[in-house]
Amino acid sequence: ARWMALFGMFAMNTISWHNPMASGGHDDLIANGLWILFFVQSDTTWSLQSRIRSGSWHSQTLVPAFARRLLLFQLILMYSSTGLQKISAHWIPFGAMDALWYILQQPTWAKHNFEWLAPWFLVTQIATLGTWMFEVFSPLFLIWLFYSEPSRVDRVPTKLRFLMQLPVRPIFMFIGISMHVGIWLTMDVGPFSFAAISYYWTILRFKESVENPRSSTLNPSGSTQELHALPESTQ
Repeated sequence: ARWMALFGMFAMNTISWHNPMASGGHDDLIANGLWILFFVQSDTTWSLQSRIRSGSWHSQTLVPAFARRLLLFQLILMYSSTGLQKISAHWIPFGAMDALWYILQQPTWAKHNFEWLAPWFLVTQIATLGTWMFEVFSPLFLIWLFYSEPSRVDRVPTKLRFLMQLPVRPIFMFIGISMHVGIWLTMDVGPFSFAAISYYWTILRFKESVENPRSSTLNPSGSTQELHALPESTQ
């Protein structure tokens, strides 16, 4: 899997470099992800290799956690930098907030004819503002993940500790995935939505992904190893 990831990164970069007019930010997003996966054994579980090696689709082999954390950081960096680049009267509050309206009227970007949205201009304004706020404030999600760990919650001011009990992760994932599905349905931006959504698995550790995400917390700065294991593992 490592060498296939490396080969995929080189192939993606070579194709995009030879035809810049047909490439986009999604190419870098995919290539960056493949490059990080080259440094870890990403086929430990839920893979054909796991089935061949152990006879099971699952494995209790420990793998380094840094790759998941770097990929999560890449996702947040993409959102925050994109939000900062959108600081203009077309996106931010107290401006026209008409960015999505104009985007959906341009044949270059729109998948369909959206002239029928004229009576729903206010809806596009709300979507514009919501998209910008989600992107530019996304780094706060990393802070919440860090301090939601039980061993660190005592560092949070007492008046703010209730925030640690809120289902921030499910809300973040719901908003982000919904946004990308909306982009896929309405805009012609290549495989960007699928590339971005593929990063969302990094928000949960394996054990959390098969249990109730609200019953446990992500440890983004604990040990350098984490478990890719069977759901019933107690490690």
